[in-house]
Amino acid sequence: MQNRKNRKSVDVVQIVNQVRRTIEKREARMDTAGAVRERVRGQLIHRIQRAPIPEDVKQDLIDARMEWIFDPSVFWWSRRPGIGPILNLFRRLTRPFIKIFFNPDALLH
Repeated sequence: MQNRKNRKSVDVVQIVNQVRRTIEKREARMDTAGAVRERVRGQLIHRIQRAPIPEDVKQDLIDARMEWIFDPSVFWWSRRPGIGPILNLFRRLTRPFIKIFFNPDALLH
């Protein structure tokens, strides 16, 4: 009985509050998907403006919605006129073999 009386008391409420504050700080630092997209878009626009390309092309790239940047299907499918369907067929046939060695889906998401 004497050993129990000599021990320091632990304030569980204080420890729980500290843990909650730590979790809130971490969540505040985490970005939403929309914030990440806006940051990436801003960096891309900055690099486009610094690139040595004609001004009209720069403006067209900046005015574009740039949704294709975040679309995983862009990596696999070609929209080129003429040769696009042939490339798509080749990619569809070889995709299982490519995924054996390299799976870009995890990187794209």
